[in-house]
Amino acid sequence: MNVFLARHGETEENRAGIIQGGRIQGVLSEEGKTQAKNLASILKKERIELIYSSDLARAADTTTIIIGDSSKKNIIFSKKLRERNMSVWEGRKKSDLGLKGYIMGLPATPEGGETLEQLYARASEFVKTLEKKEGNILVVAHNGIIKAIISAMRRSGAEGITKTVDFPNTNIVKTSFDGRTWCVKLP
Repeated sequence: MNVFLARHGETEENRAGIIQGGRIQGVLSEEGKTQAKNLASILKKERIELIYSSDLARAADTTTIIIGDSSKKNIIFSKKLRERNMSVWEGRKKSDLGLKGYIMGLPATPEGGETLEQLYARASEFVKTLEKKEGNILVVAHNGIIKAIISAMRRSGAEGITKTVDFPNTNIVKTSFDGRTWCVKLP
Protein backbone atom coordinates (compact mmCIF):
# COMPACT_ATOMS: atom_id res chain seq x y z
CA MET A 1 0.00 0.00 0.00
CA ASN A 2 1.18 3.52 -0.81
CA VAL A 3 0.02 6.59 1.08
CA PHE A 4 0.71 10.07 -0.27
CA LEU A 5 0.62 12.79 2.38
CA ALA A 6 -0.04 16.25 0.91
CA ARG A 7 -0.38 19.62 2.57
CA HIS A 8 -3.18 21.92 1.40
CA GLY A 9 -2.53 24.86 -0.94
CA GLU A 10 -1.46 28.28 0.28
CA THR A 11 -4.20 30.32 1.95
CA GLU A 12 -4.78 34.04 2.28
CA GLU A 13 -4.14 33.51 6.00
CA ASN A 14 -0.78 31.83 5.29
CA ARG A 15 0.21 34.88 3.23
CA ALA A 16 -0.80 37.23 6.05
CA GLY A 17 1.04 35.21 8.73
CA ILE A 18 -2.20 34.35 10.55
CA ILE A 19 -2.34 31.21 12.68
CA GLN A 20 -5.19 29.04 11.44
CA GLY A 21 -4.91 25.92 13.59
CA GLY A 22 -7.74 23.43 13.84
CA ARG A 23 -10.72 25.77 13.86
CA ILE A 24 -10.17 28.43 11.17
CA GLN A 25 -11.32 27.25 7.73
CA GLY A 26 -8.88 29.26 5.61
CA VAL A 27 -9.37 30.52 2.05
CA LEU A 28 -7.11 29.28 -0.75
CA SER A 29 -5.18 32.10 -2.39
CA GLU A 30 -4.81 32.20 -6.17
CA GLU A 31 -1.32 30.74 -5.65
CA GLY A 32 -2.87 27.99 -3.49
CA LYS A 33 -5.32 27.10 -6.27
CA THR A 34 -2.45 26.93 -8.77
CA GLN A 35 -0.44 24.76 -6.35
CA ALA A 36 -3.41 22.37 -6.03
CA LYS A 37 -3.71 22.10 -9.83
CA ASN A 38 0.01 21.33 -10.06
CA LEU A 39 -0.36 18.69 -7.35
CA ALA A 40 -3.23 17.13 -9.32
CA SER A 41 -0.91 16.79 -12.33
CA ILE A 42 1.75 15.08 -10.23
CA LEU A 43 -0.74 12.66 -8.67
CA LYS A 44 -2.52 11.81 -11.93
CA LYS A 45 -0.12 8.94 -12.67
CA GLU A 46 -0.48 7.42 -9.18
CA ARG A 47 -3.98 5.93 -9.63
CA ILE A 48 -5.34 7.09 -6.29
CA GLU A 49 -8.14 4.82 -5.08
CA LEU A 50 -9.10 6.48 -1.79
CA ILE A 51 -8.73 10.03 -0.48
CA TYR A 52 -8.79 11.17 3.12
CA SER A 53 -9.04 14.92 3.60
CA SER A 54 -9.29 17.27 6.53
CA ASP A 55 -12.79 18.72 6.64
CA LEU A 56 -11.43 22.27 7.01
CA ALA A 57 -12.08 24.34 3.86
CA ARG A 58 -8.42 24.91 2.96
CA ALA A 59 -7.79 21.15 2.71
CA ALA A 60 -11.24 20.25 1.35
CA ASP A 61 -10.93 22.86 -1.40
CA THR A 62 -7.46 21.56 -2.28
CA THR A 63 -8.91 18.04 -2.48
CA THR A 64 -11.73 19.23 -4.73
CA ILE A 65 -9.24 20.83 -7.13
CA ILE A 66 -7.10 17.67 -7.14
CA ILE A 67 -9.98 15.38 -8.08
CA GLY A 68 -11.42 17.78 -10.67
CA ASP A 69 -14.33 16.22 -12.54
CA SER A 70 -13.63 12.77 -11.17
CA SER A 71 -16.66 12.42 -8.93
CA LYS A 72 -16.11 8.66 -8.82
CA LYS A 73 -13.27 9.08 -6.32
CA ASN A 74 -13.90 7.73 -2.84
CA ILE A 75 -13.34 10.69 -0.48
CA ILE A 76 -13.60 10.73 3.30
CA PHE A 77 -13.57 14.17 4.96
CA SER A 78 -12.41 13.79 8.55
CA LYS A 79 -12.07 15.99 11.64
CA LYS A 80 -9.23 13.68 12.71
CA LEU A 81 -7.09 15.27 10.00
CA ARG A 82 -7.59 18.84 11.21
CA GLU A 83 -4.57 20.94 12.09
CA ARG A 84 -3.37 21.12 15.69
CA ASN A 85 -5.77 23.16 17.82
CA MET A 86 -3.86 26.30 18.77
CA SER A 87 -6.78 27.76 20.76
CA VAL A 88 -6.19 31.42 21.73
CA TRP A 89 -3.43 31.78 19.11
CA GLU A 90 -5.79 31.04 16.23
CA GLY A 91 -6.74 34.05 14.16
CA ARG A 92 -3.76 36.04 15.45
CA LYS A 93 -0.68 37.03 13.50
CA LYS A 94 2.47 35.07 14.33
CA SER A 95 4.43 38.32 14.43
CA ASP A 96 2.10 39.69 17.15
CA LEU A 97 3.02 36.66 19.28
CA GLY A 98 6.74 36.86 18.49
CA LEU A 99 6.58 33.65 16.43
CA LYS A 100 8.16 32.92 13.05
CA GLY A 101 7.92 30.16 10.48
CA TYR A 102 5.92 26.99 10.98
CA ILE A 103 4.69 26.70 14.55
CA MET A 104 2.53 23.57 14.65
CA GLY A 105 5.47 21.47 15.83
CA LEU A 106 6.41 23.79 18.68
CA PRO A 107 6.59 22.09 22.07
CA ALA A 108 4.75 25.09 23.59
CA THR A 109 0.98 24.73 23.87
CA PRO A 110 -1.22 27.81 24.07
CA GLU A 111 -3.81 27.88 26.84
CA GLY A 112 -6.63 25.51 25.90
CA GLY A 113 -4.70 24.21 22.88
CA GLU A 114 -3.80 20.70 21.81
CA THR A 115 -0.55 19.31 23.20
CA LEU A 116 1.91 17.45 21.01
CA GLU A 117 0.99 14.29 22.92
CA GLN A 118 -2.69 14.76 22.05
CA LEU A 119 -1.82 15.48 18.41
CA TYR A 120 0.37 12.35 18.29
CA ALA A 121 -2.43 10.22 19.79
CA ARG A 122 -4.88 11.50 17.17
CA ALA A 123 -2.36 10.80 14.38
CA SER A 124 -1.62 7.31 15.74
CA GLU A 125 -5.31 6.48 15.67
CA PHE A 126 -5.49 7.60 12.03
CA VAL A 127 -2.40 5.56 11.09
CA LYS A 128 -4.08 2.44 12.55
CA THR A 129 -7.03 3.15 10.23
CA LEU A 130 -4.67 3.42 7.25
CA GLU A 131 -3.00 0.11 8.13
CA LYS A 132 -6.30 -1.68 7.47
CA LYS A 133 -6.57 -0.31 3.92
CA GLU A 134 -5.06 -1.31 0.57
CA GLY A 135 -4.08 0.39 -2.68
CA ASN A 136 -2.97 3.95 -3.32
CA ILE A 137 -4.30 6.46 -0.81
CA LEU A 138 -4.03 10.25 -0.76
CA VAL A 139 -4.22 12.19 2.50
CA VAL A 140 -4.74 15.96 2.18
CA ALA A 141 -4.18 17.74 5.47
CA HIS A 142 -2.02 20.28 7.31
CA ASN A 143 1.62 20.70 8.33
CA GLY A 144 1.25 19.75 12.01
CA ILE A 145 -0.96 16.70 11.57
CA ILE A 146 1.21 15.45 8.68
CA LYS A 147 4.28 15.73 10.92
CA ALA A 148 2.36 13.82 13.61
CA ILE A 149 1.26 11.12 11.12
CA ILE A 150 4.88 10.63 10.03
CA SER A 151 5.94 10.41 13.68
CA ALA A 152 3.23 7.82 14.30
CA MET A 153 4.34 5.83 11.24
CA ARG A 154 7.89 5.87 12.58
CA ARG A 155 6.62 5.19 16.11
CA SER A 156 8.83 8.03 17.35
CA GLY A 157 6.40 9.49 19.88
CA ALA A 158 5.25 13.08 20.28
CA GLU A 159 8.84 14.32 20.42
CA GLY A 160 9.24 13.03 16.85
CA ILE A 161 6.89 15.78 15.68
CA THR A 162 9.43 18.45 16.61
CA LYS A 163 12.16 16.56 14.73
CA THR A 164 10.20 16.06 11.51
CA VAL A 165 10.73 18.60 8.74
CA ASP A 166 8.07 21.22 8.05
CA PHE A 167 6.07 20.94 4.85
CA PRO A 168 5.49 23.84 2.47
CA ASN A 169 2.06 24.13 0.88
CA THR A 170 1.21 21.21 -1.45
CA ASN A 171 4.41 19.40 -0.56
CA ILE A 172 3.90 15.66 -0.91
CA VAL A 173 5.49 12.77 0.95
CA LYS A 174 5.25 9.20 -0.31
CA THR A 175 4.97 6.47 2.30
CA SER A 176 4.40 2.76 1.97
CA PHE A 177 3.29 0.01 4.32
CA ASP A 178 4.23 -3.66 3.89
CA GLY A 179 1.82 -4.99 6.51
CA ARG A 180 4.26 -4.48 9.39
CA THR A 181 6.52 -1.49 8.75
CA TRP A 182 6.11 1.96 7.29
CA CYS A 183 8.66 3.39 4.87
CA VAL A 184 8.63 7.20 4.78
CA LYS A 185 10.49 9.03 2.01
CA LEU A 186 10.95 12.62 3.12
CA PRO A 187 11.89 15.28 0.55
